Amino acid sequence: MKKAHLLTIIVFLTIMLSWTMSITDMSFTSAPVSEPSAIDSNQDQFILSASTGVPVAVGNYAIIQYSGLSIPARGNLILQLVNSEGIVADLHEVTDLLLDSSPLLDSIAIIIDGSLGSANGTSVSDAFIEILIRYDRPVILVGRSAWLLHRLRDRGPPLLTAPGSQQVFTTSEFTGAVFLSMPYSISNGGTLTTETLTLPIDDVQTEKSRIIMFAEGETSNNIAPLRYDSWPLDTLLFGIEDPAQWTTTGRSLFINTIAYSTTLSESEITNSVSQTQSDGVLAGGLEYFHEPSLESAYDAIHTMKSVANSSAWSTWVSEQSNMILNLLNTLYVDFGSEAGFMNTANEGTVSLRSTARGLWIMETMGLSSSFTIADVRAYVISRQDPDGGFDYSLKTTYLATEALFTTGSLASINTVSLEDWLRECVITGSDTSDPDRWGAVGSNPTGITPQNSYAAMYTLTLDFLGLTHDDPVKLSTWIETRTSNGDGSFDNSLIDGSEIILGTASALLTLEMMSRLSTPNRTSGLNWLTTNQLQSGGFGFKIASSDILGKTEETSHVGLCLEILGVTDDLLTTGIANFLDTIRTPIGFEGMELAPSLM
Repeated sequence: MKKAHLLTIIVFLTIMLSWTMSITDMSFTSAPVSEPSAIDSNQDQFILSASTGVPVAVGNYAIIQYSGLSIPARGNLILQLVNSEGIVADLHEVTDLLLDSSPLLDSIAIIIDGSLGSANGTSVSDAFIEILIRYDRPVILVGRSAWLLHRLRDRGPPLLTAPGSQQVFTTSEFTGAVFLSMPYSISNGGTLTTETLTLPIDDVQTEKSRIIMFAEGETSNNIAPLRYDSWPLDTLLFGIEDPAQWTTTGRSLFINTIAYSTTLSESEITNSVSQTQSDGVLAGGLEYFHEPSLESAYDAIHTMKSVANSSAWSTWVSEQSNMILNLLNTLYVDFGSEAGFMNTANEGTVSLRSTARGLWIMETMGLSSSFTIADVRAYVISRQDPDGGFDYSLKTTYLATEALFTTGSLASINTVSLEDWLRECVITGSDTSDPDRWGAVGSNPTGITPQNSYAAMYTLTLDFLGLTHDDPVKLSTWIETRTSNGDGSFDNSLIDGSEIILGTASALLTLEMMSRLSTPNRTSGLNWLTTNQLQSGGFGFKIASSDILGKTEETSHVGLCLEILGVTDDLLTTGIANFLDTIRTPIGFEGMELAPSLM
């Protein structure tokens, strides 16, 4: 049953206040800047910064700017401000991080300068967005870097804009909230800046998250100065940009936001909630349904098809068909000679990815007769690029090829150029001088950021064409020597701990597809997945102890891995099938377990 969102906010606010109300001195007094060596070695979790008795998490805060674009880079001004408050931070350029992102390993939160919002957020590459998501740090989007939110959400760009607010007003829900009171007290109606900004109007609610207004602007026509979105990263949208034009109130709110950012952890919040409940993790929590999406439906259907036997699959299809048909009807757009699907009704944009998913769902669920399937196929077929791929993206190419394979339509595209495009995604010495990347698979023919998930999509797409990878030894060596953790798990990339569930499922799948999965790796991998399966039966982004909410997409990756490995009717597959019951709503499938959080 859908519960009141206001109550969810009150519960969350109560938790956050309980973490900080034990601090007795809440008044501001200037604190000297301390050298790192002056920190008490016994205080390995917090330092005191900016105000007596107010803890700020130890560790570097990474500031990222992009010099030379249409929006001036102001990372140095941000760095000066935070350093003056005793907060340790480092300044990085986007171009440097694309070459070596390892400096972000030491960061506990990331501050994104407004310069990254140049060209409405399109100046930064997909590789940089992937870096942010892989590191999974809280992010503060300053000013017009808010244009990156739609990139992080993997949605189309916002079509509307509005002026940013120059003042801050508290809301009844957040009166007295820690981000408005500590270490600085923010006065209601205070002026934040003299600058004038135009900011994007993003969808308030998506299938996986909801934008929360932590404060309001001077009118309803202004973008609020402080907002929060929870997926795929804990993201604070700070609505002013140029520190040189910030007032004392603006600078104070920024410092409060930094101090607050590291507390926004989904598992921290839900674990705190669970401690007050008697019936286990999240029992009795306040929850509400999100807007249904085609992506979540695709993941859920894919999952069930992977883990169910033929009898269970037929029964499940019969039970879900009406709901899926209604969802498809809602998202179907007829262009005349072509037709496509939106991902969500609120998003309002037909894309190749969503149409490919819709085409696969129609065929897989036996619903093709309810639509003009030839028009949907035509939409996908006509969007093959001259070089053979789709959208110059391995993920989109995988989805399009899967849909056309499932509907028996591969003969309608140029499969020769598609094969060439796929094989060009393999990283060689002519692409990069870094031998740690050779033999792995990138996101497109020029991508040099290898991932196990790319390797899985690459081998699966070749399989749709009746082909195999021509150098399985080199790819399997990369997987086993560069991403294996030695306990059955695999990182998704060269970064330790990155998307470990996705990495493990993808590595096992790829090795099996190439007939390179050894018995010890198979046994230890399945044991590791069993250990990290959540109580719900699903899987999170990380190990079970660090991510206690099952995610639909990650669970689908594990399900497909088990299908390729031939694992059926065991505890893993039974748990995954049960997980689908927890994300099923009357109108679709959730992107993750329902939880009493800000999502």
